[in-house]
Amino acid sequence: MTVVTRARLGLALAALPLLLVSVRCTKAPPAVPLSAAGERGRIAFATFCFPCHSPINPHRNGQLGPAVARSSKELLEAKVLSGTYPPGYQPKQAGAQMVPLPHVKAQLGDIEAFLAEVPEPVD
Repeated sequence: MTVVTRARLGLALAALPLLLVSVRCTKAPPAVPLSAAGERGRIAFATFCFPCHSPINPHRNGQLGPAVARSSKELLEAKVLSGTYPPGYQPKQAGAQMVPLPHVKAQLGDIEAFLAEVPEPVD
């Protein structure tokens, strides 16, 4: 096993408890088919956004970040790409800091589709 493989395995194992807690404490939305863009966005969201936002249900707050379902394109572009808010936007959490993720730019449209399509869970 190479050093890089060990590092990736270690990172995955370190994130596992966080993911398991989120899964146990979060009710998943009902299963409905997503568009092709929505399905790609679901995968991108689970890949890049789960450390802070709820990986199973974006209608719920995550460990660090707020619920993000139905977020506007302007908000996603501002927060994900530059870590800022669009003009006039009122944050959901006071003092929330998001690290910019400019490498996600190519998947942002798909993430937007997923967040627009994912249904609210039925309690």
